[in-house]
Amino acid sequence: MTYKSLLSCLTLVLVLPSCTGDSPNIIAVCEGNNVGNYDIKWETPSRIKGKVKVYASTNPDLILPRNPVAIADVSDQRLTIVVNNPTRRYYYLMVFDNRYRTKIADRKFDVPGIQNLYDMGGV
Repeated sequence: MTYKSLLSCLTLVLVLPSCTGDSPNIIAVCEGNNVGNYDIKWETPSRIKGKVKVYASTNPDLILPRNPVAIADVSDQRLTIVVNNPTRRYYYLMVFDNRYRTKIADRKFDVPGIQNLYDMGGV
């Protein structure tokens, strides 16, 4: 093995792990309010600054980050999304500081005749 090949391998070993930084622990909750809109609350590590952008879709596998439905400062730790059609279930993609992403949805289902039905699974 030549010195050039050895140097290339050493560079890859040192550079690649630095590209895979740990994602911070972001906790987010979405709850429907009494007028049919959604209150979203979050907690982030203090190192995350800037804005949080929220994107919406009725398909959890296809939330396109193009036109945000809401934007807030990360430090606000809450926002309300006004929903045009409260009979549909919406899924939200939250993008913090244009870097960190998390998906959320309201866990409570409004089903006639059944009280307190919650989705215990993940999105």
